[in-house]
Amino acid sequence: MRATLPLLVKQSSLTPNEYLHIKTLHLIAFFTKNLTYNQFKSLKTLLICNVLHKTL
Repeated sequence: MRATLPLLVKQSSLTPNEYLHIKTLHLIAFFTKNLTYNQFKSLKTLLICNVLHKTL
């Protein structure tokens, strides 16, 4: 997931708040090597929604 995150963010149409949220979770994941289940679900949902929005 770590490798594809920047690519997904670039390809999707994120609002600044969504981008910041993803960036924050990404940094948390990078430094602590884990996310809580809710953080992961939130991150995954944002990415999926934005990728779908971009492709539809």
